[in-house]
Amino acid sequence: CCEGLLDASGVCCDEDSIDECGVCGGASSTCAMSGQVKVRASSYTELDILMQAEFKVSMAEALQDFGVTPDLVSVSTVTMTPEDEAAEVGFIISPVPEMMGGLAAKACSAHGLCVPATGECSCFPGYTGVACDLCQGGYEKNGQAC
Repeated sequence: CCEGLLDASGVCCDEDSIDECGVCGGASSTCAMSGQVKVRASSYTELDILMQAEFKVSMAEALQDFGVTPDLVSVSTVTMTPEDEAAEVGFIISPVPEMMGGLAAKACSAHGLCVPATGECSCFPGYTGVACDLCQGGYEKNGQAC
């Protein structure tokens, strides 16, 4: 984590330079944050069920300390790998809750958010460790993703 705050692009800047959308020295009308997680799914049917009901809820629960609710989470991409019984799921949080302003996934290995108040990472589901660079129990490393 940086000494100031990280903007939505991962740029470290002082607190007074970040606008309401989490952009250092600028203005943004999108106010969105994106990320990617790997989920276990043995079939397209199971994946569809996960995407319809459980994914938004589990992401919101993992990020509840930042004010994220299921209605702010949307799925942007899904890439199924049947042989691995897993899928890469891209997501967007929009609008970004005020509590997330100045946070960036890049600070925590792109698998979590840096909490400026504590300097610690809050990891996305499936990840753990000081820098969210380890797989949580029940997850396996596959390339850069768990």
